[in-house]
Amino acid sequence: MRRTYIPKDGGKRRPLGIPTFEDKVLQTAVKMLMEAVYEEDFLDCSYGFRPGRSAHDALEAVWQSAMHISKHGAWVVEVDIESFFDSIDHEHLRGILDQRVSDGVVRRVIHKWLNAGVMEDGQHSRSESGTPQGGVISPLLANVFLHEVLDTWFVREVQPRLDGRTSSSAMRMTSSWSASTSATRGECSPCCRSDSASTASSASRQDALVRFERPRA
Repeated sequence: MRRTYIPKDGGKRRPLGIPTFEDKVLQTAVKMLMEAVYEEDFLDCSYGFRPGRSAHDALEAVWQSAMHISKHGAWVVEVDIESFFDSIDHEHLRGILDQRVSDGVVRRVIHKWLNAGVMEDGQHSRSESGTPQGGVISPLLANVFLHEVLDTWFVREVQPRLDGRTSSSAMRMTSSWSASTSATRGECSPCCRSDSASTASSASRQDALVRFERPRA
């Protein structure tokens, strides 16, 4: 896979992996097959790179959630995972795929793509983490990973802790995640997660904790 770069904000560069034509065709076929499986599992809170969903739908969901906050207002937590595509742990991703993908051929080609490495300036290098941006299959693998370590974690671990005292919801656009809750600021702290299952870290300059209140009469 050939690596190239595109500019990002702040003078940084985003690495892109450009697969061969044959790999693009095969990745498209595998993506269609896996989408049929995982679209049954993905939660309504995820919007990035999903059929029939867009960033506009995510913004509408955030707006609708904010409109149903309590009369005392709410906190909106916005988190962006730094270098997420580059930091997905291969071992954890394979463990997650083991739960739903049993076809040996599909598993082998995914393993091949993850371990193919990149060609840059005539030098070939490999990594134990990451799925190159630019690959057809990469957004789906990212969604599979985040569905397990972030989306279901929020539903299973965070919402029950609120114990019915507050209302909360979460929306995700791939590595950008937003949660709104009518809890107090201290009660919002579990919403930002980085643990051994997700080696990615929060990009603090792009994170935000915003107080949202209804207009006063």
